[in-house]
Amino acid sequence: MILLNNNFLGNVRQWQAMFFNHRYSFTPMLNPDYLTISSAYGIPARRVFNEKELHEAIQEMLTTDGPFLLEACVVHEGNVLPMTPPGGSVNQMLLEC
Repeated sequence: MILLNNNFLGNVRQWQAMFFNHRYSFTPMLNPDYLTISSAYGIPARRVFNEKELHEAIQEMLTTDGPFLLEACVVHEGNVLPMTPPGGSVNQMLLEC
């Protein structure tokens, strides 16, 4: 399992940034410690903070028998595209910010 964690409600934050002048409302998250939760279920886990750590972490994940949780901490302001604007339809998808 790979968890991309930006400590926000990602798509909601992106909408608020792109369409509502960065007026964030109830989007920052106070997340639990996912590694502790994973450990409670007997699932090995690792957290990475930068791209340099990623290759080694993925190798560890792939060579581990059974489930594995990789928490990748990503930038707060990262966006996911394509996305549909508020009230828009699929043929109005945005491909860039």
